[in-house]
Amino acid sequence: MLKRYRYSLLVWTVLLVAPPAAARAQTSVHGTVVDQQTGAPLVGAAVVVTGSNTGVVTNESGAFAISARGGVSSLTVSSIGYASKTVPVSDADALLYIRLSPEPVRLPGVQVVSARATPSVGVLSEHDLHRTDEISLDKAINTLPGVFMQSRTPWGGARITLRGYYPSTSGNSPNSNG
Repeated sequence: MLKRYRYSLLVWTVLLVAPPAAARAQTSVHGTVVDQQTGAPLVGAAVVVTGSNTGVVTNESGAFAISARGGVSSLTVSSIGYASKTVPVSDADALLYIRLSPEPVRLPGVQVVSARATPSVGVLSEHDLHRTDEISLDKAINTLPGVFMQSRTPWGGARITLRGYYPSTSGNSPNSNG
């Protein structure tokens, strides 16, 4: 019976002492992350306890609160467009003010390549002419890519624009260097 009592006493002691000890082992660090040049808060900056997987992101005012088991000796802070920074934590109760300096993101160049050769010449065939009402030529010509025709009157006078350029002899056209 005495043995059982000692065992129960040991279990109760461990249960009563363990939660406060675990709570003391938890470290919380608070702070704000801002742009070094403007002082504007950085939203969504990653704040990670250095050497661990414990991390948070900053809120809309650049503030963060991170809790970790054991002591926190340093934090690694990063954000897109800014140089990463490792900040030492000497006093977990002190509010940290972290300034990140902008760093340009270098992206590789982009090359656009056609999968097939595009012809620079359009051909209006007899079949194309018969697809329209066969009365107005502008409807048939407007089926060609890059060509636009407008009829000014039913009896004549037409304007043809090729790929956005309309040549003008008077020099009054907005597309003319005249």
